Amino acid sequence: MTRRILGVGAVIRDADGRFLLVLRGHAPQAGRWTVPGGKVEPGESLRAAVVREVAEETGLHVEVEDLAWVVDIPGDDDVVFEVHDFVATVRSGTLQAGDDAADAGWFSPPEMAGLPLTTGLIKYLTRAGFLIDEGDAMPELLPLDPDELLTTTRSVRKRLDLERPVPLDVVKEALEVALQAPTGSNSQTWHWIVLTDPEIKQKVADLYAKSFATYSANQPRRDDTARRVASSAQYLADTMAQVPVLVIGAIYSGADLPDGNQAGLWGSLLPGAWSLQLALRARGLGSAWTTLHLVYEREVAEILGIPPNVHQGVLLPVAYYTGTDFKPAGRKPLDDILHVNGW
Repeated sequence: MTRRILGVGAVIRDADGRFLLVLRGHAPQAGRWTVPGGKVEPGESLRAAVVREVAEETGLHVEVEDLAWVVDIPGDDDVVFEVHDFVATVRSGTLQAGDDAADAGWFSPPEMAGLPLTTGLIKYLTRAGFLIDEGDAMPELLPLDPDELLTTTRSVRKRLDLERPVPLDVVKEALEVALQAPTGSNSQTWHWIVLTDPEIKQKVADLYAKSFATYSANQPRRDDTARRVASSAQYLADTMAQVPVLVIGAIYSGADLPDGNQAGLWGSLLPGAWSLQLALRARGLGSAWTTLHLVYEREVAEILGIPPNVHQGVLLPVAYYTGTDFKPAGRKPLDDILHVNGW
């Protein structure tokens, strides 16, 4: 059963139009900047909670005004945070970070472009009219060390934000990074087809859904973990056309695939696709690795005009994601699969 936790936040600007932001010191989304706020205490009103949280995190005393938005943020273990964010104005106090805020400061929209922000903050500020366009404050690279980036880049399906637009420039920037991936003999015979047109996405999504229906019907009875994955995959199949961007990775190899060992062929494409997922994650976007569309590879090729000597290898739905940070997935113990100097 889902457990709902009530929270509040405060959208506060100064006379120069700068936003008051705090740096989260603890999970969820530790290391990211956001508006001041936190959990509502038992018996506390929403507005009283705003006043208390702002004072605890920034040392400032505010007057609470209108409600800006309400958002549900999925957490871990069937927890949903119901967050009510209000507009507020500073009346007194000296700015000083406190409580679970590691830092606090005033930032203009251009300055926010250089900050790692919590998921969805720009979207909600834009929808509420505080920013003219989401591009006014595009989040830069997330503060992830290499190990964290590698272990928390997960397949994202249910948490893909289907409403927030994804700028093509961000995808192209991530692809530039992906092109540094290894490729056999430095052949660089990969190609990347980026789909943003709704009608084209719908045609590809219809084929994907058809393939998924056959795949799902033939699956054996599942355990709880497999059922959760299946539910997530079903959601992706149902919403594929609504995902802002679809990226298909393909590779040139001649009209027919080579006989025998094809490791060199696909080894020249798949590392680039994984690098793309890592680069997207570093920019606050989620993706999911899927290949079910390949059942209808020829039909997809006809829709997109892909020549017969170019073979598709992977489809990546791409979107900003909702909710909190990602955790490393459970895996088999290394000792169960490690072989040193022989099997």
